[in-house]
Amino acid sequence: MADISKESVGRALLTSLRNGGVKWLRFTQTDLSNQVRTKALNLVSRQVEDNPELLLEGLPIARCANGLVSAMDFIAYGSPAFSDLMCPNLATLHVLPYAPTHAEAYASLYSSKGVVSSLCPRSFLERQVAQAREDNIHFAVGVEVEFILMKDGVPINNQHFANGPKLTEESELLDEVATALEAQSSACRPIEVLHPESGPGQYEIVFRYTTNPVEIADSVITARQTIHAISKKHGYQATFMAKPFPDQVGNGLHLHISCLDAKKGNSLVPGDQPSGLSEVAEHMVAGILKRLPQLVAITAPTPNSYRRIKPGFWTGHKASWALEDKESAVRLCLDFNTGTVSNVELKTCDPTANPYLAVGGLLAAALDGIRSKAELGPPAVGPVLPTSLTEAIANLEQSTFYEEAMGKDLFKTFIEVKKWEQNYSAENPGMKDVDVY
Repeated sequence: MADISKESVGRALLTSLRNGGVKWLRFTQTDLSNQVRTKALNLVSRQVEDNPELLLEGLPIARCANGLVSAMDFIAYGSPAFSDLMCPNLATLHVLPYAPTHAEAYASLYSSKGVVSSLCPRSFLERQVAQAREDNIHFAVGVEVEFILMKDGVPINNQHFANGPKLTEESELLDEVATALEAQSSACRPIEVLHPESGPGQYEIVFRYTTNPVEIADSVITARQTIHAISKKHGYQATFMAKPFPDQVGNGLHLHISCLDAKKGNSLVPGDQPSGLSEVAEHMVAGILKRLPQLVAITAPTPNSYRRIKPGFWTGHKASWALEDKESAVRLCLDFNTGTVSNVELKTCDPTANPYLAVGGLLAAALDGIRSKAELGPPAVGPVLPTSLTEAIANLEQSTFYEEAMGKDLFKTFIEVKKWEQNYSAENPGMKDVDVY
């Protein structure tokens, strides 16, 4: 069979998109401050007509984009020289229901042909998945995404957790969000549960587990973009800020993780240890707890994040584990049908985190625990987690483990971006992350 050329594949894709009324193809990546960076290729241009392979190759973006801070396009670290190429992962190609003349593909960054950029968050996560599979481990990951709906800066209602009227009042908007996410199934896992959360105007969407953790990170970005767009259409503002209101609960991005035997497919989580875990799962949890004082800089990466990580707000404030305790940073979750532990939840993560970095950092710690046979200590015992981004970044900066896992460029750039954001926040206390996230 003759080889199919890039030009012919690009031509077929171009024809399909045009026939569907699509005029623009977005190449999208998420930077280290969790800002979505996008460039759109004009599908009705002469350039694309003559060179349809451009749909497969992507578009350049300034390499310093990953050194930009969340408050403005200021380079906290890196040089304005050179670019990376945003190369599309076509398995994620989806038409945007809220902008139907636009399609989108999530991109990986390349510094040159065939060479992955050292600043690519998505590739960092992909490396952790690949390393686990070398050890015959499949990590399955799920996620709960929390957000608050506001109008004129005020939550749209004052109801509470699992409140029926709160769900009914916004059923039209929430149905539209759910339908839009279902339509983007190539870049979003199915929704399993939708419910009102504890805070005024707050809701949570639970996405189905997958043994391809990159899909979970993609789902978080798809959900965030979709919820922002549809909320605006309805005259609301959605925020994923960790703690928008000091006297209310904040928004979490709860990560659920389990591990499976890659060959047999069976779960390696439940077992006969006193914890209810298997030996492998105990090592996994111990690895997460060991790295959590550094990992939290990645999973709770804004100054505002540390207003959320406090006792009494179901976030966990110590590097400790417990069985079905929502006040524990690492919670062992029971399967109600079997009564055995099914997965492990990390609660010290919020939606301001880049999901590729957050999930990648979690998997790196989990795999290290399994490889080193880390020992799990008693429940509800552990050091108090950092109480500020400054403290968390100082912990991370000393971590040779995360420097090696992330690579020196990604590690250093992330730290410098976060240091700048911490300093800027201290100098500008009136700055509101609600407008950024």
